[in-house]
Amino acid sequence: MINLNLAGLDFVMTALFIVLFTEQLKNARTQRDALIGLTFAIICFAVCKIKLEK
Repeated sequence: MINLNLAGLDFVMTALFIVLFTEQLKNARTQRDALIGLTFAIICFAVCKIKLEK
């Protein structure tokens, strides 16, 4: 069995999503596209947080 040390992964994923969101916001033709991405990121965060708490 392989042991994985995932300490700090939550910080890395948060930073990645922030960078992707800001790039999308800068490059999007409309802000609607970036806001849709942000909405789905928040939904995914909420779902993952609920599953991790169980």
